[in-house]
Amino acid sequence: MDAFIVALKYPGIKQLTLRSTYEELEKSVLREVETLYPASIFKYNKSSHTGKIGDSILDFGYLASDKDLMRYQSAEYDIIRFDELTHQTEYRYTYMMSRVRGNNNFPKQIKSSTNPGSRGHAWVKKRFITAAEPNTTFTVNGMSRRFIPAKVYDNLFLMKSNPEYIEWLMQLPEAQREALLNGNWDIFEGQYFTEYSYDTHVVPREKLIIPKDWRRFRSMDWGFKDPCCVLWFTIAPSGRIFVYDELYMRFVPDKLIAEKIREKTKNDPIAYTVASPDMFKEDGKSAIDGPTLAEIFANNGVPLLRADNSRVPGWQRVRDYLAPIAAAFSTVFAPLSHASRHAAGQLDALSPSNIGAAKKSSGWVAYTILAAGWSGSNYTITSVSLSILAGVVDAATSVEIQPGIGITAAQLNALQAANLQEYAQSAGSITLKAYGTVPAIDVPIRVNVRGDVY
Repeated sequence: MDAFIVALKYPGIKQLTLRSTYEELEKSVLREVETLYPASIFKYNKSSHTGKIGDSILDFGYLASDKDLMRYQSAEYDIIRFDELTHQTEYRYTYMMSRVRGNNNFPKQIKSSTNPGSRGHAWVKKRFITAAEPNTTFTVNGMSRRFIPAKVYDNLFLMKSNPEYIEWLMQLPEAQREALLNGNWDIFEGQYFTEYSYDTHVVPREKLIIPKDWRRFRSMDWGFKDPCCVLWFTIAPSGRIFVYDELYMRFVPDKLIAEKIREKTKNDPIAYTVASPDMFKEDGKSAIDGPTLAEIFANNGVPLLRADNSRVPGWQRVRDYLAPIAAAFSTVFAPLSHASRHAAGQLDALSPSNIGAAKKSSGWVAYTILAAGWSGSNYTITSVSLSILAGVVDAATSVEIQPGIGITAAQLNALQAANLQEYAQSAGSITLKAYGTVPAIDVPIRVNVRGDVY
């Protein structure tokens, strides 16, 4: 009815309503139009798919593929409406924005209605759903956007005439049921991490107060044409992990990204930053090829450690993080701002993968890996040289190795080149393995034993 009311309010206005195919349009929008619009006022030409209300024009069209955009290449509309927007691509949507024009004083708008799911779910969610709180108008590049959520229960006419429709929706598979019944944008057909729930894994940023002694670290997924994403994490003594800030940018040079990371971090005591392995690549590097991305970031105040990006184990770890766990050990994403909700859609949330019933002591301790202490590619640390391991470390205890305080650039490069990983552990002993180059110099590290996390 909105198009009808607008046509009466602004005589001469031009409006266009789009679906993926004209057949879909006939079986949905046009049937409603024929039922609701008074025939004495609304005149419709089926051959041209054009309706008129006085001098106002209501066109009905379709976009089945990109080539259909050419149908509207020289068209001018004051208002364009997409019915089932997620059936379209972002390219078609943004192209049609260029058709909203006219030398008049009529409102210029694009209005869309849609359910979660289908091919365009991701881009619609990013553009409207996670960009700001619902029912909030926000501006991007000078143009305003607003997401108005609605559920089936909000359709009072349907609930009055066909209340049993709810029972029909309840018979659908979970993803379709959540989309059509509850308007849930966090679960959809084909979604890989179905465990993710906005209500479970996201809390308002203002509710998260981070004490100074909580350990903090960063992660980076490098990209230039594709987005570069940097996330800030903190770990509570209970084992909860919070994502509390993010940097999400495209087409920004490496040195400027490093500068922005430093600006965002300010005085945060960041223990370390892990980054995607492609930033450490030296394939075919010669003396004149220049530094790797990891070296550029290190030279600009953001030293990096190589992350393990093994896909299958990584997917399983994320599943573990998102799985329901004891109430005392839930993990959440705390967006610092509306823009930070990008991370909720990409990383979602983190939590301990396993929790032991008993809790032991935890703590940091400094240790130096001696160049002479290597046995091949292995390095074993026992409670003899590191007393914190005694009575705390067993086969299941969480042990983390990080760069030591005061580490030099040469030592950090040696640690990065070693690609050091925990290889094995037993009662009072841990063994590290260098999957890269065994350090030829002594390297200071920090050993973090988490006796309260398993």
